[in-house]
Amino acid sequence: MARMGHQDISGFDDVKSAALRSAVLDFVGGVADLEAGVVRAIGQAELRFEEDHLRMLRGVRFAARFGFELEAGTKAAIRRLAARIDGVSRERVRDELTKMLTEGRARRAFELLDETGLLEHVCRKLHR
Repeated sequence: MARMGHQDISGFDDVKSAALRSAVLDFVGGVADLEAGVVRAIGQAELRFEEDHLRMLRGVRFAARFGFELEAGTKAAIRRLAARIDGVSRERVRDELTKMLTEGRARRAFELLDETGLLEHVCRKLHR
């Protein structure tokens, strides 16, 4: 039985890695958004945020953390629904804020919170 040398194995890893990259099926334009540095809700933003209001905070966190922008429609939907964050438990909000503060780019996260109208609601919620 022949043994594979280190070079053979590393070449195999390169082929396997390339195959995995080409196997990504992107039905919603996510790869293009990543390349453009945009965070966009899939489908209708308001529906996604109505399903789970915490997604608004997560969108802000991801945009800040990776130096991305919120897509205009996504940002507008967050502005319209910002008050709904009041219905999310303090613990879940706290966890997202902690991540914003510790993952880097905290200043940008709080700028986005302010721009979307979430900051006012989050601060009031934590003050209670």
